[in-house]
Amino acid sequence: MLIQGQVGQPTISSIQAGSTPAIRQGQLGDVIVSELHGRYYESTYRRNMYTAILNAGTTTSAGLATTFTGLLLYNPQNSTVNVAINKVGFNFLVAFGAAAAVGLMTGTAPTNPGTSTTNTTVRPNFVGLPNGSGQALAYSTATLTATGATPILHSVFGVGLTGAITTVPLVPGMFFDYEGSLILPPGTYVATYTSTASGTSSTFASIQYEEIPV
Repeated sequence: MLIQGQVGQPTISSIQAGSTPAIRQGQLGDVIVSELHGRYYESTYRRNMYTAILNAGTTTSAGLATTFTGLLLYNPQNSTVNVAINKVGFNFLVAFGAAAAVGLMTGTAPTNPGTSTTNTTVRPNFVGLPNGSGQALAYSTATLTATGATPILHSVFGVGLTGAITTVPLVPGMFFDYEGSLILPPGTYVATYTSTASGTSSTFASIQYEEIPV
């Protein structure tokens, strides 16, 4: 089936309801579209958008430690979806003992690496659905020593420093938008990364993601 459009603006006035104009195209044959709703409305409405939350202050593990503490999101080996990462947030309530790079690390895990769901919650972004109703799992501690599970640094997008943070009225958190450009197929994980351990019980974090059928 051939779908044809019209290059350029078809009219300078509003098109009446019920009309059937040609699809508008650009000079390179591209289709001109505009968003009707917010960017993630459709995925959220279809119950595919979730947020994993480290919702209690946690001391993160240092660097690529295989005995992990922080926020880890795992797409199980038997999952039927890919997990596309959208937004990642970090906040630290206590200064670091030593300056640290802050970001994400990834790895493969044929078996579940998580050892504790304490302090973590997976919430659907369509409010009212049961927590944990998706397929991905969130953990606050994990053992990353299984074959292929050793973490690899993926990206760095901030720094945690040692200066006092209680003398200013507001310290903005870190918020990074991957826009779906980081994908976890079944049997892989993504986890928070701090090159040195965070201040005691100071770290909160969140990972917003979409579950997309493989």
